Amino acid sequence: PILALLVAGLVQLGSCFSEVTRSLQMQAGLATHVDLEFSSDMYSFLGFYVFMGIWILELCNVVPQFAVSYVVHQWWLRKFCIGDGGMDSATPSCGSCIGACVG
Repeated sequence: PILALLVAGLVQLGSCFSEVTRSLQMQAGLATHVDLEFSSDMYSFLGFYVFMGIWILELCNVVPQFAVSYVVHQWWLRKFCIGDGGMDSATPSCGSCIGACVG
């Protein structure tokens, strides 16, 4: 769903172009030609949008990995470093949610 939203935003941003109409003299007569042009600012906006889209997708990929790492770290500290021998009431029951919030 996030990728679809990013693509939809890119299409909307890419639709902000200007039309330039040119007339060409040909052997058969006068022909009208329409060019689509982006300003230099628009290229900057498109580049920034693509960069931030990649950043958002990578962030959506790494937060769940961090949450799992956070839970494993908490479990490891409780079980082996503190030495209580197992999970007790002080161990967070929803560690993955806490890890996602911390991340």
